[in-house]
Amino acid sequence: PSADAEAALRRRALGRVNLIGSSSEVGQLPTAGTAELALAGRSNVGKSSLLNALVGKRSGPTNTRGLAPVQNKPGVTRSLDLYSSTADGARLVDMPGYGFAYAEPGTVARWQEAMREYVLFR
Repeated sequence: PSADAEAALRRRALGRVNLIGSSSEVGQLPTAGTAELALAGRSNVGKSSLLNALVGKRSGPTNTRGLAPVQNKPGVTRSLDLYSSTADGARLVDMPGYGFAYAEPGTVARWQEAMREYVLFR
């Protein structure tokens, strides 16, 4: 498509995907009824930035204009965050990173447990 058509499609898509649930415990998330694509990886490698790019929302170097918050330091995503265009549609899941994070060790351990539980049982 032309640059104008692509820009129009991007603007239309921007309003479609929203945060539909967030929790540090898998049991408190909305029930999984459809496909979920979880973004998992080491801390500060760009999982949230990838999510923002997939849905057409950009994040700036000093502030966030996208869906998922991003910063230039590990430990910004502190919960399992579910994004979708509809309540019962396919979902993107932004997960905390594993490895170093600017957080208390006990807090990081809880994130890790939530991620393990999500991967094993969801």
